[in-house]
Amino acid sequence: MGAVRSYEKIAATSAEEHAEQAKARDADRQRGKYAAMSPDQRRAKSDGIADKAWLTRHRNNGMAEGELMAALAVRVQERDVKRAEKARAQAEEQALRDDPRNIFG
Repeated sequence: MGAVRSYEKIAATSAEEHAEQAKARDADRQRGKYAAMSPDQRRAKSDGIADKAWLTRHRNNGMAEGELMAALAVRVQERDVKRAEKARAQAEEQALRDDPRNIFG
């Protein structure tokens, strides 16, 4: 038999209030899930949301599906290149800071 969840009485006087409280509880749950994610998982979730919005916006502007998928692939590739460049620059900067011969750091 599965685990039994704790029960908490919802103090709401109307259906609207009940729905509002349910939305607030769901938002708290989602924040908890997001806080428990690793940085890579957060980035993947953020990328997915951004890509979905980008796709919707371009579909609404009438872009053809094949053209849309090609443009999305370019977008993802450019994003990955920018992240790699940023990581490389940060690694170089950190190496300079860690260098004992560095008189400026």
